[in-house]
Amino acid sequence: IVKDDKFGSSVAIDGDNIVAGAPGQAGDQGTAYIFERPTSPLAAGNAWPPEMPQSAKLEPSDGVTDDRFGGSVAISGHTVVVGADGDDRDALKSQGAAYVFVEPSGGWSAPTWTLNENRKLVASDADGRDHLGESVAIHGDTVVAGAPGDTFGALEDQGSAYVWVKPQVGWTSTAALGPSAPADSLFETAKLTASDGEQWDELGSSVSVSGRNVLVAAEGEGGDSVGSVYVYTQPAGGWAANGGAHTQNDKIEAGDRTAYDKFGRSVAISGAAAVMGAPGEHSDRGTAYFFRLPTAIVVEKKTEPGGSLETFAFGGDVSGSLLDGGTLSQAVAPGTYQTTETVPADWHLASIKCDDADSSGDTIAATATFRVQAGETVKCTFTNQKRGTIVVAKTTDPPGYASCFTFSGDASGCIADGDQIVVDGLVPGTYTSTETLLPGWELASIICDDSDSTGDLATRTATFRVQASETVACTFGNEKAGPYHNYLPVVLR
Repeated sequence: IVKDDKFGSSVAIDGDNIVAGAPGQAGDQGTAYIFERPTSPLAAGNAWPPEMPQSAKLEPSDGVTDDRFGGSVAISGHTVVVGADGDDRDALKSQGAAYVFVEPSGGWSAPTWTLNENRKLVASDADGRDHLGESVAIHGDTVVAGAPGDTFGALEDQGSAYVWVKPQVGWTSTAALGPSAPADSLFETAKLTASDGEQWDELGSSVSVSGRNVLVAAEGEGGDSVGSVYVYTQPAGGWAANGGAHTQNDKIEAGDRTAYDKFGRSVAISGAAAVMGAPGEHSDRGTAYFFRLPTAIVVEKKTEPGGSLETFAFGGDVSGSLLDGGTLSQAVAPGTYQTTETVPADWHLASIKCDDADSSGDTIAATATFRVQAGETVKCTFTNQKRGTIVVAKTTDPPGYASCFTFSGDASGCIADGDQIVVDGLVPGTYTSTETLLPGWELASIICDDSDSTGDLATRTATFRVQASETVACTFGNEKAGPYHNYLPVVLR
């Protein structure tokens, strides 16, 4: 360590391992160092000694001057992430990058104390001055990096953050990752933006991740660097859901916010507990704010067709009644909870979809099971479809014929001219009814009053395709066969 190395500009710790950045080393090329707590029996109680040398030095394989590698660092288990917001690619100056280092099987100090990255993380839509990697965070298999310089059209420095999920082949695989990513690099799994983003918000100025929740700060938001923090929650389908494009689930602001607070300059989250720094508050005296993210379960009701005035009752850990579009919510402690719908007789429970991969729905039991972690709000949506009806109608030529025509299938029975078979209470779907032809009669037509439903004269079958709340009628037209149709009146003179 020498002058201007800026050692300690960033630090992180997990268990027995510390990582510290030195972004000023070698003309701002930068480096980072790993320190391991001694396990020697000579170290009293295996305590941290007053002074200790590094176990490993982390360097990017493509490092050059002004990369500022080590400006941000993070560690989770055996994986370290180091940001280099000054990294250039092609002509894109300071687009930025993040680097992933995985602890070797023999430990950080083996086989050599200088290590290059296992994988470089870059943005698929990178541009100059994005400064990706100005902030980084990792928890388990999820890496987050901020790009506060990301520009959207005329909105300069609106900012964004990117999420990477460890591939199935691992961070260390040399397999191609990303269809057009540069060699040994990996494009993001998801990009996080603010739905209300504005110029100079600098979303991504700091980031933190815990479980399914990601905090991304925008220290410039609100004009005059007031600052705010955005909360993103991993969808049930994972971060890749919705094409990997996500806006915030919630937004956190200081209750006493004022200009130049820079609320969110630093953020941290662990479970439901979140801390945000505001170094500019009170004339730069600064303040830190503690928030507890809500832990709750939510039941949402949807109907098909929409806008139904039917009331749906729920019981269990969340109870009450809902109309279409309504919600019930309940604050809870981390744990497992259930709620059950009483399904009205003329309705079908088509699906229960929860926005958390650990939670589930059972349509047979009409029950949602919520498995909630600290700081999570889990929503399960019950979607009901109004049951439908199919009608088989009979006409004859000549009309008024009293003989009974027999039908089998989903609409079965025996009807004469002008009669109907009505089957109601049907789950939306596909149904059939087939006529048994009477001797001396021909089936001339099958006409359905719904464009999705059809009749097949060859098989004498109507196929009903019923939507929610729909009534579909198919009319079977029979003609008397034989001389009746070939007979022409003759006038005898």
